[in-house]
Amino acid sequence: MDLLEIHIGAMYAAHLLLDDRGRSQVQELLGSTETAAQDRDSFRLRVQRVCTIGPEDMSNCDHVEQGIWKLIVSHHLRVYLFRDGNNLILTNAEWKTKRRDNPQSLVRAKERRREYLDSKD
Repeated sequence: MDLLEIHIGAMYAAHLLLDDRGRSQVQELLGSTETAAQDRDSFRLRVQRVCTIGPEDMSNCDHVEQGIWKLIVSHHLRVYLFRDGNNLILTNAEWKTKRRDNPQSLVRAKERRREYLDSKD
């Protein structure tokens, strides 16, 4: 699995996890016409912040389970990520339309993390 570096901060570098076609679900969601410019700006600022201080010390970044973090970008936008050394790997995102987060987003993040770690071996 390939990575696309999108930001280098004081503590971490952020990377989009690409699929076998070289595409990122996070990038596709952010590039869609439904995603407001304000959400794209919030995404950029949140990624810069998490790369500077780390997910543990960020108030809008929640540890979900098994090393997966959920970065709350805006009221509707969530991005899932995990740490690999000094790299933050952004696996997938969801556009939240209901009161609760979609449980499939977490399942997908765990699958992508496992695929990435397996491909490193």
